[in-house]
Amino acid sequence: MATINIQRILVPTDFSKYADQAFRYAADLAKDFGAALSILHVVPEGDLREIYAYPQDIDLDQIIRDQQRIAGERFKQMVAGEASRGVAFETTIYAGKPFLEIVNAAKGKKANLIVMATRGRTGLSHLFMGSVAEKVVRMAPCPVLTMKSREEEPSAASLKISHILCPIDFSDPSKGALQYAIAFAQKYQAKLTLLHVIQMNIYAVDELHSGVIPAEMLGELGRKATAELDTLASGTEAASLDVSTKVAHGVPFLQILAEAKESNVDLVVMATHGRTGLRYALMGSVAEKIVREADCPVLTVGMQESS
Repeated sequence: MATINIQRILVPTDFSKYADQAFRYAADLAKDFGAALSILHVVPEGDLREIYAYPQDIDLDQIIRDQQRIAGERFKQMVAGEASRGVAFETTIYAGKPFLEIVNAAKGKKANLIVMATRGRTGLSHLFMGSVAEKVVRMAPCPVLTMKSREEEPSAASLKISHILCPIDFSDPSKGALQYAIAFAQKYQAKLTLLHVIQMNIYAVDELHSGVIPAEMLGELGRKATAELDTLASGTEAASLDVSTKVAHGVPFLQILAEAKESNVDLVVMATHGRTGLRYALMGSVAEKIVREADCPVLTVGMQESS
């Protein structure tokens, strides 16, 4: 049976309704895993003039202190109901570049998981837009669970995991991510789908000619992938999980998004880099596209967690 260590969850917030959704989701995870919550607000020190259009002679130190005071008040509202649920938490306010402070806080607090929204308050210079989330995914010392913005009220983002999708490229990092997918499937008795995408690459024949993968080669690749997926699936039998496998052809991130949507997946679990060995050259870019586009939450697992 797969085991994962989730004792402390870091939740960055800008107090937007989108961040509130991520907080509710993280609080449910913390309760289910018996983890503590570290809630973090970053005052974007370097962007204050741009964000708020303050004049050049403004006292930025005072503004930061005001923002920290407001954040402290908002924290009280956020956590008011969580203590009664038995969830332990702490709150922290930093000033600096949001993605760097999030990564540094994860290291300093020895977080086992980061849960964050991919969108924040309108006009906050991409504070929690995809660019920050993608940087955190790329640099975090622990797995990162990202949630795309929803227009519903925060209560609509309560934890629900009944179907998990785990893309596999058979690299060690993707097999490491599979351990997280199995553990989450065990915890929530969720269906688990293992997906391998055969990329339809155009390759060079010589200096003047190129071609696509021949049909007979595709067939062989498909048979090999199916056999490898079946082997991985057989390794979950002791956990008594409902596991299915699928081989698709095409652009990996598009196929992953399509499968997640068509199968009503509640969570995608995947590695941030894979078989190429070039960090983020393949799986990293795919993972970041999934983080940006997926309608469901995405749990990304980096090399340091899967080695």
